[in-house]
Amino acid sequence: MIQTRSSNVRAILVHPKYANSPHPYPPLGLAYVAASAERAGHKVRVVDMGAVRRGTTDDELVDHVRRVRPDVVGIYNNIALYRSVYRLLPKLRPYTRLLVAGGPQATLLPEESIENGFDVAVRGEGDLTFAELLDSLDDGRPLEGILGISYRGRDGAFHNNDFRPDVRDLDALPYPAYHCFDLERYYGGDGSAMPEGRVLTSRDCPAKCTFCYLKAVPSEFRLREPEKVLEEILWLRKTYGTWKIDFADDTFPSTHERIDRLLDLIIEANLGLTWSCTTRIDAVSRPVLEKMKRAGCWFIAFGVESGDDQSLKRLGKKLTTQMAYETLRDAKEIGIHTRANFMFGYPWETPETIDATLNFMRRLEDKVDYFMPQGLFHPLPGTALFNKYREQFDLDQWWMRKESFIRYLDEDEQPYFRRAGYDDYGRTDFFHLSESVIRRIRKGINLIAHHNLGTFRSKPKKWGYVGLYHLSKELYRVDPHLERRAMRALIAAHGKAKGLYGAGRARARAAVEATRGRINAVVRSASRARA
Repeated sequence: MIQTRSSNVRAILVHPKYANSPHPYPPLGLAYVAASAERAGHKVRVVDMGAVRRGTTDDELVDHVRRVRPDVVGIYNNIALYRSVYRLLPKLRPYTRLLVAGGPQATLLPEESIENGFDVAVRGEGDLTFAELLDSLDDGRPLEGILGISYRGRDGAFHNNDFRPDVRDLDALPYPAYHCFDLERYYGGDGSAMPEGRVLTSRDCPAKCTFCYLKAVPSEFRLREPEKVLEEILWLRKTYGTWKIDFADDTFPSTHERIDRLLDLIIEANLGLTWSCTTRIDAVSRPVLEKMKRAGCWFIAFGVESGDDQSLKRLGKKLTTQMAYETLRDAKEIGIHTRANFMFGYPWETPETIDATLNFMRRLEDKVDYFMPQGLFHPLPGTALFNKYREQFDLDQWWMRKESFIRYLDEDEQPYFRRAGYDDYGRTDFFHLSESVIRRIRKGINLIAHHNLGTFRSKPKKWGYVGLYHLSKELYRVDPHLERRAMRALIAAHGKAKGLYGAGRARARAAVEATRGRINAVVRSASRARA
């Protein structure tokens, strides 16, 4: 068991950097954990390595921990972060007493967390558990009595303490501790303003999707009181000048009576608030969307997942493609911007199911502003689909294998256009899909990229970026580092060239072709060097 001593505990909470997506907001989960720890009397600081304006490198984090010498370093971890997380631990080990894991990876695979260098894994919601863990260090108490943690004992055995019950009254929790963050890393200025913020109205999700890790955790759907949510919004407005909100619920429960009341309160308050959310197709109707719009909603992310109705049933989705079409159409007509999430590569995929999804996405192109680019289905540990196909396809610890999908690679291995659409299905084929299916999946990724590049860029410029996107894919298959260098050079060289961006598809292709000779020479040289 970890040796403890009485002390004035100081803790640093860390959110590692996603390789493919910077954080536009302070991570809400860590802000809640920090708030509960502070309320218990402990000193806490949060380091978000992926802050959108200025992140933190590994060396900077290690140097910060070395100077502060906190008693505890708590690190959020999930399946997209494990590479960066596990390599940090030996660097941090000399400068802290306790390395604590949190997040989905710690909850679902606590033993993996301990085996890879953590002292303690916090399972489930960390608000009360982390605060009690700090209390135990202060008081010199052993770890055996702390609910919701896993650790290795003095005897070398792995211990799973009983799971901690959910926080039933979410409104009893303190407001997120945003003052523990360096806000200028997100919003600029003097760091005192937070024009955009995140608010939770609920925890967990009422749906039962077979691919979602939320259903692998023993938790229940809980809602806050509408008046308390509005109070928090007003607190954000008064304290930080916040005028724009992202409701951070896993699924914004749009049709629930409490949310209906919240919308009434926001409309009555006339705050000039704009907000966004993620919700389900079956959780809204046209009247609900109209009311959301009146209350200030400008953007909704919808999980559609497939254009094949039988696949939707297998995924546990309570929707049909017709329902999805009508909802996205209604949102567009009402004036709400939308994102639609699709996935490809389910274990049962056939050319017909993929074609159905591609045809459906084409139907939606003028109804959807943005398609989520990371679309490969990943069997997440603990989910119903993972458990069903675990032995058949040898899924245990697939995320630890060298050939893991590009979403989990380090920043310098990521392709330039990854945020438009860049899944490389040749790297990870979980279910040994046929070549005809894989070809169609790649068509789907190209469809997503072409659509999103038209969203990101003005239409006359779109085809120039599409040409560079396809050239980028060719280079990436040869050498990821070469692709990054070449694409940066091409964007810099041709970013203002009318021949590339101002004259449509034909001239854009010609401009891209003109660069191929120079790049091909570099490609051949790199290939020979690797051989």
